[in-house]
Amino acid sequence: MKAILPQADVTVYEQDGKVRGFLGIADGSYIAGLFVAKAHQGQGIGEALLSACKKRLPSLTLDVYTRNRPAISFYSQ
Repeated sequence: MKAILPQADVTVYEQDGKVRGFLGIADGSYIAGLFVAKAHQGQGIGEALLSACKKRLPSLTLDVYTRNRPAISFYSQ
């Protein structure tokens, strides 16, 4: 994972011994990326990753394209 987000603190979601998704935090609070394998999207993995980071960190920040309504909705929960 460090090769993908080399300067990020990466939280990994594993299921059945396989990586299904991961979330990288850079600069202490910035969500550098959240990725879930396409076959496993919509199963709560992204929510679980985000929730795990919210429990560890006092605040999180990110940039989202203003027309990306699904992403804005997801991160606003």
